[in-house]
Amino acid sequence: MKTKQDIVADWLPRYTGRALENFSKYIILTNFDYYLELFAEKFGASIVGEDKNMPNATANGLTMINFGMGSPNAATILDLLTAVEPEAVLFLGKCGGLKTKYKVGDYVLPIAAIKGGKIVAGDVVVIRYEGPKGGPGMREMLNPTSAIAGMGL
Repeated sequence: MKTKQDIVADWLPRYTGRALENFSKYIILTNFDYYLELFAEKFGASIVGEDKNMPNATANGLTMINFGMGSPNAATILDLLTAVEPEAVLFLGKCGGLKTKYKVGDYVLPIAAIKGGKIVAGDVVVIRYEGPKGGPGMREMLNPTSAIAGMGL
């Protein structure tokens, strides 16, 4: 039987298209295609794994990974990153409303908050950096707004 370490070492390259030895020790996670494109453009990096679930780019000691939308994807990438044992992981993107009980380092996403009943009638949900200066066409708005509409809010 394979160990968890064997599995994540096999799956991380499968999800990202990047060999384990080519990951940096400092990881930036995002759920915006636009952020990954800006990162690659700014640092002259190639985007690897565009045909995979989690495209990514590495430059200047940082690897940025676009894990997509939803808490299942977030949980998957965090699990898979144990294969490379990063020194630090930073999330840069859209997340659900934060309560005072959360501390720096807690990891939350809007879909989990919405589907978990944390967003209720009368709440205001702010999704920053989306629209003309963020993702053109507001592509990343579909999941949270669909979830809210589906709940009848």
